[in-house]
Amino acid sequence: DEATMTLPPPREAPVADVTSICEVDAQLFLFNPSVGTFQLQAKHVTTRLVSVAPYTYWIYIEDAARCWLRQPIEPGMNAIFNRASSSFIWCYYDESNRVYSWSLRFPDDASGTEFRETFGRCAYETMNLSKFEKVSKADQNYLLDAYEEDVTMTDAESIEESDEGSGGEEGDEDEGDDEDEDEDEKVGELGKHAKNSQLAVGYKHDRSFVVRGNKIGVFKYTEDDRLKFSTAINNVATLEGKALNPHKVMLHNEDTNLILKDPSNDAMLYKMDLEYGKVVEEWHVHDDIPCTSFVPDSKYAQMTQQQTLVGLSNNSLFRLDPRLSGQKLVDAECRSYATKNGFSCAATTEQGWVAVGSEKGEIRLFNKLGINAKAVLPAIGDPIIGIDVTADGRWLVATCRSYLLLVDCWNKEENVSGFVKGFSKDKKPVPKRLQLKPEHVAYMGSAVSFTVARFNTGINEHEKTIVTSTGPYVITWNFRRVKQGKLYDYQIKQYQEDVVADNFKYGQDRNIIVALPDDVQMASKRSLLSPKKALQTPAEVSFVLLLLLPYRPCLVCSIGTIVQVEHRQCALLRRSAMTCCSE
Repeated sequence: DEATMTLPPPREAPVADVTSICEVDAQLFLFNPSVGTFQLQAKHVTTRLVSVAPYTYWIYIEDAARCWLRQPIEPGMNAIFNRASSSFIWCYYDESNRVYSWSLRFPDDASGTEFRETFGRCAYETMNLSKFEKVSKADQNYLLDAYEEDVTMTDAESIEESDEGSGGEEGDEDEGDDEDEDEDEKVGELGKHAKNSQLAVGYKHDRSFVVRGNKIGVFKYTEDDRLKFSTAINNVATLEGKALNPHKVMLHNEDTNLILKDPSNDAMLYKMDLEYGKVVEEWHVHDDIPCTSFVPDSKYAQMTQQQTLVGLSNNSLFRLDPRLSGQKLVDAECRSYATKNGFSCAATTEQGWVAVGSEKGEIRLFNKLGINAKAVLPAIGDPIIGIDVTADGRWLVATCRSYLLLVDCWNKEENVSGFVKGFSKDKKPVPKRLQLKPEHVAYMGSAVSFTVARFNTGINEHEKTIVTSTGPYVITWNFRRVKQGKLYDYQIKQYQEDVVADNFKYGQDRNIIVALPDDVQMASKRSLLSPKKALQTPAEVSFVLLLLLPYRPCLVCSIGTIVQVEHRQCALLRRSAMTCCSE
């Protein structure tokens, strides 16, 4: 029997007088998490996209009996289109921020195409605050194609089949990882007041560093692939003794230095000597050009004695050379734009090519500093908060709040990298959107907010996996299968707290370092599960364990749990992100 659902109330539009710009008929479905199926709500609804104000659009869904839904078009919808099934799936958040997953199925291809193209235009104008018609025809096609997903309509059967299939595929790639148990291990804390905020993974000396206020925790890897707290660098301060709470850090010079940035001063960077645990140099960037972010000179520069690095500001990209006297910005390798492009993040390839993302959502590819970008990929709309590239520059992954963009940077027309020669207007690579299925977001219960996504790294190590997180969930995508068009082949692991930052251990993709607000852990990739298994409710998990395992009281709380470990937590329940008690 299908469980009944409480339907979310439609939101009230901000104005009564609206202009309808698209109207199609469809069937309406609502995902029921308790049974894992989309349930038919109405066999015939009228779906309209309406304009309520300049650059503000809503979706209205009604039939003769009632108004089913009113919702503004926004990035958090996690919208999915599927041409093959003429369907549209998205997320809806009520006033209490509860998540619902709705679906429309259109009667024919023409209706689905009309809705998809109009929705794409509305979404672009909402996020860019500019008219879609001002975009060139080639870029219009690029933007509309980016909203289409190569997936099947997710009903009760396909949810189970796809989830089970992806779990087996991911396990096949973990060659050499024979451990079946979860590799998480709690490590030492760095004080009780501040929270962990930044993670820097060492490439050279098997160390990772976690920023916590004006303290930096140092963690080392053990022979059995665990994390162990090593030491803390306390009272990080400038040369003048002013407390420094870094909001960005980068390992440098064979992992012997840590470059720090003070969020209140964009004119200065600070070099910490990790052997002494103190700031030893202060770098004045430039009198007129701030430095809002910085990256290594090349992807593996931190393993070498390379001294220079790449910096960026809102509208400039430049080289920094700390060996220069006075200002460290290299004038001959600086490109400043007259307009504010909103540069927000960058990443470098093994050759030192630079990919730059912006708050506008644009992506620029440079093969040299001091000149214009070789290629500019148009903004889909959302700000890019992080970017990473494969070592050879073939692929890049850009992080937006609710989805990732995977771009093939190879110029197939010229048989050369897009970093070297730009794309013709009608041959720009269409990004693949990596996002969570709306029904999985409904299980999670909160809006998606991704941390910066990254590839696994290592010299002569092929990129196999992409990792990111949202809320308390770490998520990995199988890179090989994504390149084959299987955009929803992801795995999930849930923690008790929201994840602050995450990255792979250098040289492989089997272990992921996860920084939580008050903890740092190492997770085996094998501990990540298919969405179907990872998103079980606690009641389902505990019921299964109680059936399978003999009862034994917990030594902490002395009541109804199973196997006790470390005098704090139940070992097998821990695998399902459940604790037997709290202190």
